[in-house]
Amino acid sequence: MGHQAAGDEPGYFGPRPPEPGGPGYPAPGPYGAGGPYPGPAERDPYGAERDPYGSGSYDSPSYVQGGPFFGRQGGGLAGPANGPGHGTPGPGQGQGAGGPGQGPGGQGRGRGADVLGQGAGGQGRGPGGNGPMGPRSGGPGGPDGRPEPPASGGGRRRVQRRRSLGALIGPLAGAIGLAILLGAGVYALADSSKCGGTPIDLKVAAAPDIAPAISDIATSFNNERHAVGGKCVKATVKSSDPASTSTIVSGQSAVPGDVTPDVWIPDSSLWLTLVRSSPKGAASVNTTPTSVAETPLVVATTRTFANKIRGQGVRPTWDMLLKATDALAAGAVSKNDMLPADSVHLQILDPTRTAGGLGAVVMTRMLLQGDPNANAIFTQITRKVQNSISPNNQALFASFHRNLHGRAPVVIAPEQAVWKYNQGKSAAPASAIYPNEGMLSLDHPFALTTNDDTKLRAAALLEKAMNSEQAHAAVHALGFRTPDGRAGTEFGSASGLSPRIPRALPTPSSGDVTDVMQAWTKLSLRTRMLTLLDVSGSMVQPVGKGVTRMEATAQVAQGGLAILPDDTDLGLWTFSTKLQGSQDYRTEVPIGPLSTRLGSGTRRQAILSALGRVRPKPDGDTGLYDSVLAAFRSMKNSYKPGYYNTVLVLTDGKNDDANGISLSNLLRTLKKENDPNEPVMVLFIGFGPDVDMASMQKIAAETDGAAYQAMKPQEIQRIFLNTVARRICAPDCH
Repeated sequence: MGHQAAGDEPGYFGPRPPEPGGPGYPAPGPYGAGGPYPGPAERDPYGAERDPYGSGSYDSPSYVQGGPFFGRQGGGLAGPANGPGHGTPGPGQGQGAGGPGQGPGGQGRGRGADVLGQGAGGQGRGPGGNGPMGPRSGGPGGPDGRPEPPASGGGRRRVQRRRSLGALIGPLAGAIGLAILLGAGVYALADSSKCGGTPIDLKVAAAPDIAPAISDIATSFNNERHAVGGKCVKATVKSSDPASTSTIVSGQSAVPGDVTPDVWIPDSSLWLTLVRSSPKGAASVNTTPTSVAETPLVVATTRTFANKIRGQGVRPTWDMLLKATDALAAGAVSKNDMLPADSVHLQILDPTRTAGGLGAVVMTRMLLQGDPNANAIFTQITRKVQNSISPNNQALFASFHRNLHGRAPVVIAPEQAVWKYNQGKSAAPASAIYPNEGMLSLDHPFALTTNDDTKLRAAALLEKAMNSEQAHAAVHALGFRTPDGRAGTEFGSASGLSPRIPRALPTPSSGDVTDVMQAWTKLSLRTRMLTLLDVSGSMVQPVGKGVTRMEATAQVAQGGLAILPDDTDLGLWTFSTKLQGSQDYRTEVPIGPLSTRLGSGTRRQAILSALGRVRPKPDGDTGLYDSVLAAFRSMKNSYKPGYYNTVLVLTDGKNDDANGISLSNLLRTLKKENDPNEPVMVLFIGFGPDVDMASMQKIAAETDGAAYQAMKPQEIQRIFLNTVARRICAPDCH
């Protein structure tokens, strides 16, 4: 499929929705801006209003100071003492300064990236002259050759102070002009004409993939000798894993040698959301309007498979991917059946350690909103990928070189990781697929993790540098997009990536992120399950063409067994009446890990064998209550922390053991013995029309369990997934 399929076919991309941050967007940042993204205008730390995209577009007739897509303010070099001043091109909007002298001020003229600025006459006894105005001019020049800032707040007071200084110290004009030629910006001019003493050490923690670009930006920034309070600012960048930094910033980690940064640039705002979800974390991180780089989470596969499905006319969607991972078994409704179920091998990054994995899980859950089977589908996908979680991008793409038994490797990964993988000239290059529904992106936010006023002022200067053209070039060089979604020149069909701006999914709320991660954690806990299989005489009754209740119920166990990972502890009992002497139940396979050896094979094989050989007891009744209590006590006495300890009962009827415990006594016993600190959940799957659902629901309720009824064999796997999905809501399921 590759670039052309993703980039050129209609429906793959759409207009980029407006970023959050406008009116009504909550979570104010440190500058009074709404949320982590800028709205139509933001106030910079010095009181000047700024629009992060200039004055709303590239072609606006004027722009407000501070837009990231223009260069820094430039200035003209002052002329000789008694001659005219000549503007010299600056890196951004040029402003010429006339030379100080005895006569009329000289003509100032400056040129920016594509802007002719308006200069002002030199500071002298005569009137200042004005340079020519370009097609996109700045505001009127001030006496010192720099633009007049807006008359608002502290910005106005600052320019008045500079006027008086300029009148007294005319000879500094030459030095200021030289600084402009060297690339220093307006903020540097305001604060760094002199700096010395012990530098202000601004510690910056950056995600490893973006850290080289941040280091390059910081090096240039340090060379410009920015200053706060007369002291130079020195930004020191450290490559830092965002997951580890999040524990440090939130105060959850106290590893010797770890230092809390002043500025944190993780790969995603999702980390900020998780940190700020706790009261302590909320006080430790402040967002800013600045994003350093962007990379969407894409679906990536081998170029061979991408070209194959493109040739078949397949238009990739998330819906299709859900079906291909066999999520339909959990009740998903697919509108696109171009890929057969179980035809792909899906892998994601570890959601607990990487933003790519976290974003993939959050995005999956968002796409299921409104589906009545959302929990079951999410559980199915989670169970599918939990055995193939990758700790990093390198391990993720290793699947492209493995034998997957006829299934195609498909990964959810940051677009930049696809670019980096292809840079290695792999024998199995990757192509990115951009699903129609849209994607989440890793936005690399610029966050503040200090409350020190001096360092906050220093961080504001560095933040300004992150919006420069040099910064954009640095992130493009590493395969990232700029914050507006624009790709570098290397994107195209040869790279397997599309340069077009992909459609974006809505930004998830903080509640969505924390809920999804809690669900993932619950589903990640290992299972310890004792299964009770009814072998009473009624199990010989047919439920379909040539299928008995015994055979259909065995399918329940076999279907559930197939999706349980090897680290699951599983055991199998059968029950009826007087199955083993006076005892209603019998151990077929003792509980333990499925992967361990048991006899000549594994425990998994032993359970499959037992399910195949068990037969109903012709004269046996259903000793349900005694068997449930015995299984509950067995699991309680051997409780294993870190596992979901569960009793699963598969039956077709109701208790008819007159000599056993009564329902009321069973309920009282369970209520008394159930320990919420060591919970054992009882789950029922009743098959057929004769099950006593009311009694089973009462028993399950005493252990925060549940009871389900299956009328057809096809419902079995979905019901089993629902039993596992209860972990998401437990203990508050309804």
